[in-house]
Amino acid sequence: MRSWVGFSELGCLASTLTMVRLSSSVGCSVALVALLAHVASSAPSPIVFVNSFGGAVLEAKLNDAHRAQPLCSKSTNSYYRIWLDFERLLPFAQECWMQDFSCKFDNDTQTLQSVPGVELRTVDYGSCKGVATLDDTELMHYFKNFIEALGKHGYECGKNLAAAPWNWQYPPEQLEKDGYFDQMKALIEKMVSENGEKAVIMAHSNGNQVAHYFLTAYRGIDQAWKDAHVQKFMAIASPWLGCPNAIHPLVSGDVSWFTFYHVRLVNRLKFRKTARTFGSLAAILPNTFAPGASDQPLAYTDTKTYSAADVEELIHDLGDDELFEMYKAYAPKEGKVPAPGVPIHCIFGSEIPTEAIYDYRGKTFNDDPKISNIEGDGTVLMPSLRYCNNFRSMQSQSVQVTELPGLFHHTSIRNTTLINLVIQDIVGNSP
Repeated sequence: MRSWVGFSELGCLASTLTMVRLSSSVGCSVALVALLAHVASSAPSPIVFVNSFGGAVLEAKLNDAHRAQPLCSKSTNSYYRIWLDFERLLPFAQECWMQDFSCKFDNDTQTLQSVPGVELRTVDYGSCKGVATLDDTELMHYFKNFIEALGKHGYECGKNLAAAPWNWQYPPEQLEKDGYFDQMKALIEKMVSENGEKAVIMAHSNGNQVAHYFLTAYRGIDQAWKDAHVQKFMAIASPWLGCPNAIHPLVSGDVSWFTFYHVRLVNRLKFRKTARTFGSLAAILPNTFAPGASDQPLAYTDTKTYSAADVEELIHDLGDDELFEMYKAYAPKEGKVPAPGVPIHCIFGSEIPTEAIYDYRGKTFNDDPKISNIEGDGTVLMPSLRYCNNFRSMQSQSVQVTELPGLFHHTSIRNTTLINLVIQDIVGNSP
């Protein structure tokens, strides 16, 4: 849909002016009202971004935080950027950073929070800054290219374009307890009211897990609300059935995010300790109930072979009781992922070697595994990405699936082809 008046509208306006001169006042009013209604209907549908794991700026504030290292600050007067700040990855600072960045799961209350003495928050909720770039230097672009491209089609941050950033350490269940989905509902209602159009929810990677939970499990909305407020769900690179890639950081400490020119900036095993406290990683592990899970090898040791159906056993064998209890709290409970109940367009890559099997034979879980790849988008395997096709038989609303060979998972949100495709879908014009 468009936000500008084109040549055809100008022609209609000229005709209307002629009608003003030649027609009765009643006929003139009818024509003018029809034109204004047509132009108003050309306003773009508001868009709400939902970020992925690692895809939102996080700030921290310390208040007498426990310290294992005496050089780490215990308190701060104000919030500071904890993600992403490259200075905190320096050798003298990263120990403090990993402490502050950890979470604590309470099995009695089934809640996940920051470690005592640390408060974390997202930034710029309802606008774009918190997801546009992730670092102060603006080197780590995330939604920035999307925001700039949409700006050429009448979109403005805080008006008809907004982000609903979430603390990507947490699973959807904890986000609901913290009131995140109440905020999202209010944001969408505000944007729909102010723009006169239903909203598009656009999510990336496991941000789709969050958006999907909002549409299917959050108790604050029903089908009537979805029909009135949601134009479409744009699901980009969604791991509907989880992904083996989440196993790696939990088992042996994957730090590929912090590796530049084959140099690891972060200690792998120390970061593993922090990663094991993230409920979002536990929640995105392969769905053990998914069709074919028992036939998909996941990990080998000298004594066991784990399939995708054996994730719980693998997590148990790591010997981390808190991680195991957290996994049981947040792991999928069934193999069938419910349809979102709104029009959906799933876009994802393919034909890219993707981590799938981790071989620890002759090694321990403290070692780097030998990794085998199969087809995916570089992070998520094809059965998980293609699950969206199943929604066609599960809902009456439209389901569109677009597979783009070579579209890499992590950089898809910055890919020009994908951006143009999304704009064509939402705005209805060639970019």
